[in-house]
Amino acid sequence: MVMLFLPLLASAATVDQLNQQKSTAAQQKAAAQQQAAAKQKEADYLNSQVNSLEKQINETQRAINETNAQVTATQTKIEELTAQIKTQEDILIVENDKMGKLIASWYMEGDDSSLTTAILSSNTLSEVVTKQEYYDSIKQQIESTIDKINQIKAELEKQKTEQDAKIAELKKLQETQELQKSGLENQQWTKSRLLKDTTAMIAQLKDEEKRAAAAEKTAEAQISALLAARGSQFGAGSGQRVEQGDVIGYEGSTGYSTGPHVHFMVFTGGNLANHSNPRNYLGGTLGWPLRNNRVTQEYGWTDYAAAGAYGGSIHNGIDVTDGLGAPVLAAASGTVMLHQYFGGYGNAVVIQHDNGLWTLYGHLIN
Repeated sequence: MVMLFLPLLASAATVDQLNQQKSTAAQQKAAAQQQAAAKQKEADYLNSQVNSLEKQINETQRAINETNAQVTATQTKIEELTAQIKTQEDILIVENDKMGKLIASWYMEGDDSSLTTAILSSNTLSEVVTKQEYYDSIKQQIESTIDKINQIKAELEKQKTEQDAKIAELKKLQETQELQKSGLENQQWTKSRLLKDTTAMIAQLKDEEKRAAAAEKTAEAQISALLAARGSQFGAGSGQRVEQGDVIGYEGSTGYSTGPHVHFMVFTGGNLANHSNPRNYLGGTLGWPLRNNRVTQEYGWTDYAAAGAYGGSIHNGIDVTDGLGAPVLAAASGTVMLHQYFGGYGNAVVIQHDNGLWTLYGHLIN
């Protein structure tokens, strides 16, 4: 479900209120990004399903085309068989007509009387034998022809019956494939509709993300303007005396920074090359630079440093955060030696402490 966007209150008067609004906007942005990513995965899955369905439809259409070809071939074969049957039936009629009279005269007289008649009408014994052989031959020919034609008819009828069953089967298959195609097309429409709706939802979520990011940026600008209007707790430049816990600036993200935090360094002799791990002094010789310190990167060969972020060098301090605009505190009593924009550290403060250590606080708002 798309979240309702909470507009930024333009009349916010305190840093805490602005930080709360910034935090709300950041949460909205993160939620919109998460929902958009989830919807994008859903859209990608649906798109793959649509592509798969389109392939199935193409396969089904090919199968239907093959079935249609088989049906056409079967119908042609049946037509050929029908013609052959008709021809055989015509032959049968002709043969029946030719032999009908012989069969009629033969059986009307009866076998014995016909043979007696043939003997009496013959002049010699050889004529009797010849006539008997003739009658036997005709009779055999008639019976053989009838058997042959009946066999042909039976075989052709069998083939016709088989092919009638085959075409019925093919038609049934074709109907089934048509139903499958219709079902696949319905599924494709449904998937396409879901994909369209999901795409629209992604666009809406991305719009929410942009609005939340703009609100977050506006809150940061208002915080910076509010803190800049207050001014620092001491005069710009060096020579200002501070005590441990004095506010010397406000957490920001100036210079080379990936987000609001304070880059805190400890070194000796006023030489940045002599930096040490602040963990060796914090909680004892030095106090923490923020009231609520959340360490986002330690000193040394951190993963970020190993990735080449510092040109092959280690991370020379620790990064801590308490939220954009949080007061930055002097780690110990001493004298401000630098309070200005300082390269990649952005707006920075350097303090020379009474105990001989020096500290640097980078990425401040002012």
